[in-house]
Amino acid sequence: MSDNRPFLTWLALQAQRDDAVGDCARDMLDDPDWPPTATTYATARVYLESLQASHLAIAALREAWSEWQQRQR
Repeated sequence: MSDNRPFLTWLALQAQRDDAVGDCARDMLDDPDWPPTATTYATARVYLESLQASHLAIAALREAWSEWQQRQR
């Protein structure tokens, strides 16, 4: 089933999950400086890297992005 929500909207709705995607969502929601322009994987990754985020945080973002892309089809 297709889900046409923007990535950041979709990610925010995942905050109740008890997995890496949920962790990523909570991190985003808890970060008042998370850029609203981080609407691509590359932009969001650059932001996390600028914070020296852990490899686990980067992996969670990659997992979230991949899952969201699957839902766009």
